[in-house]
Amino acid sequence: MKLMLSIVVVGVAGAAAMGQRTVDCEWQVSLDSGATWQVGSVSAPQSQGSVWVRVVTTVRENGVAVPSGSQPHLTYALMEGWSTTAASNGDVVTGLSRLTPAVPTAFLPAPRPLLSQSAASRRFDNLLVADFRFDTSPPGQGVAISIDNMPGGQGQTPGYENPLPIFLMSIGLDGTAGDRVFSGAFVSGTRFSIAVPAGHILTGVPGSSSTWTAAPVTQFPVTLTIVPSPGGAAVVMGGVMVALRRRRR
Repeated sequence: MKLMLSIVVVGVAGAAAMGQRTVDCEWQVSLDSGATWQVGSVSAPQSQGSVWVRVVTTVRENGVAVPSGSQPHLTYALMEGWSTTAASNGDVVTGLSRLTPAVPTAFLPAPRPLLSQSAASRRFDNLLVADFRFDTSPPGQGVAISIDNMPGGQGQTPGYENPLPIFLMSIGLDGTAGDRVFSGAFVSGTRFSIAVPAGHILTGVPGSSSTWTAAPVTQFPVTLTIVPSPGGAAVVMGGVMVALRRRRR
């Protein structure tokens, strides 16, 4: 499969010398517009009108998170993000932003809005997908959103933090009760002539191409459960009781 809002194999010998590099990709939900973030399983009432969802990556070597600074870090990824529900509902993506580079510039502000520019949302059965604007392939395939965290000619400064938030989307909720599982896919691509397989992220030290390698990604989805309001439950139970009474008659 293909994010939400790609990656590589650079030499096996070089990768071995650098140790086993991997990337954790953690999905997080905020119920308060980014003031706090939660992982794993999160509950919210039906009155919750919207949530923010972000992706935070952690680069590891031999299982240990590398320190922040000019160390091997995420440099490039192609990703899609999506919300999986039991059935299609009326939820909508109201905003998409790339959170790198960490240091904003006049040309590449951070966060960088993507919705209606290079990215868009679409429905695919029970998936609400954040994807490259013109992609029509099934989720996990085709073209995806580019997450570029490398130095650029426009003064772009990469984010050296580890963990590093890379992608943010805001979701308008329609109040449908049940689970929404936020996860995505990293799609294959090419960066600086380096082929990046699906399920990988390009990592390395800027300016040191010998350190660039595609690291496999382990994703940690987050589940948002919309809990029916007490009033709604009472209405449902009332309807059941009325139906039972009719049957008895």
